[in-house]
Amino acid sequence: MTIKWIISIAYLVLTFAIPSLGVPSNIYFLFEHSDIFFLVLIIILFHSTFIREFKEVNLKKLFKYSFFSFSVLFLINILNTSFSEGINPNEVNGSLLLFFLNAATYGAFLEEGIFRFCMIDPQANKKQQYISILISSFLFSIVHGGGLSIFFIGIILSFVYIQTKNIWYSIVAHGFYNTIGILIYLISI
Repeated sequence: MTIKWIISIAYLVLTFAIPSLGVPSNIYFLFEHSDIFFLVLIIILFHSTFIREFKEVNLKKLFKYSFFSFSVLFLINILNTSFSEGINPNEVNGSLLLFFLNAATYGAFLEEGIFRFCMIDPQANKKQQYISILISSFLFSIVHGGGLSIFFIGIILSFVYIQTKNIWYSIVAHGFYNTIGILIYLISI
């Protein structure tokens, strides 16, 4: 088991599994912001990879994959659910602007770091890639409350990561999808 998988498992356990079991209020703060810890940990441990891959990003290719991803994800949402189904303004802590910025940047970076970068090896053989994609997409779906559309979103973002062998393409595609989804929601309310 690699350090990346250990990070992923620890993230899922500390951020979702333990808090869902019920955590005493005097130690809840340890779990409430554990996602920030994992984001910083990933950046510290893998900063050279992130910097190298960022320098390798091709803007034409980035636009192509972002547009492709968004088109497929948009179609999945049209066929399955509405964009706004997952957003409840009463559950948004703080301002809607902060929620928007979080989903478009920090959330996309953290989730792609955990569910794609740490769980999927784009250099692995096809069988290992498929198994990793299924596990990663399943866990991504569970973290987002389940649902087939979220599972397929995980598969599409995994496909982008494997095809490009560069995490920045899936980060941008994820952030773009979140941004457009929230903007559509805001226009509709």
